[in-house]
Amino acid sequence: MAKIRSGILSQTRGKVAGIVGSVWKGINYVREYVIPANPKTAGQQSQRAKMREAVAFIKPAVGAVLNVYCDPFTRRMSAFNKWISHNIDKMGQPIQSGTITLTEGSLPQSLMLGGLNTAENRLDLRIYNPLHSTDLPTDIVVAAVRGRTTGNWAFSPQEVARGTDETLFVPIPKGNLQNGEIIDVWVFSARKDGTTVTAVSTSVNYPATVQ
Repeated sequence: MAKIRSGILSQTRGKVAGIVGSVWKGINYVREYVIPANPKTAGQQSQRAKMREAVAFIKPAVGAVLNVYCDPFTRRMSAFNKWISHNIDKMGQPIQSGTITLTEGSLPQSLMLGGLNTAENRLDLRIYNPLHSTDLPTDIVVAAVRGRTTGNWAFSPQEVARGTDETLFVPIPKGNLQNGEIIDVWVFSARKDGTTVTAVSTSVNYPATVQ
């Protein structure tokens, strides 16, 4: 049973005869009710496999990265869906360092990974961060790593201010990453107005090895 609220031009949810009404991101719409064809072609199966791989890949990073640093800049689409659309074609094959991005933004990206040290159960990422003319010392640096063998993620537990020095250390809990495991390291910067993220840089991906 469909529910029509405040007239036919307002919210319509459910099925009425041959049409279906719903609301998506605040947009009211109706569409024809169609039972989708499912011939299970090779192309369909391949795309579904890529979709499953993409969802499994990014799911652990949704709350830590996408919801915080990407959602403020997406329109008519969630950050999760935008990430899937930009990266799904890179699935179904060995992930190559540098091909997957976590954030995409307008801040200049002048961060470079200087090295990785293991201290107790922590990874210390040494970042070279020469300031661009539009960078601010109060901009923050965020990092995330993913093990290629385990598929496990770890994220910097706090945001580190860029400051004015050319190097800084971003700590990341080692978590369930294995010694000797190749990891992908994503580093990006963000700018905040209070607690609101107002700008972000495109993430840069570096390979490293857990020591």
